[in-house]
Amino acid sequence: GSYPQSESPFGLYDTVGNAYEVTVSPYNPSQMVLRGGAYYFDVFGSNIANRFEIPAVLRITTAGLRVCATWPPVR
Repeated sequence: GSYPQSESPFGLYDTVGNAYEVTVSPYNPSQMVLRGGAYYFDVFGSNIANRFEIPAVLRITTAGLRVCATWPPVR
C-alpha cells in the first residue's frame, strides 16, 4: 500500500519490482524470457522495461511466476 496509485485491476499493491517474471517471448513462443525488474539489482536491473532471453533450465531466486487464470464463478 506504499503507492496506492499503482493498484492493479485485481486490488494488488506494490507488485512491481519484487521479482523478474518468467514469460514466453511474444516473438518466439519456444523462447523463455525474464521481464520486469527486481530491486535486488542495480539501476539497469531494476528497470521495469527489462526483457532478456533465458535458457529453460535457468534457476534463480529473483525470478517469479504469475499464474494467470480465470477465477471460477461463485456458486
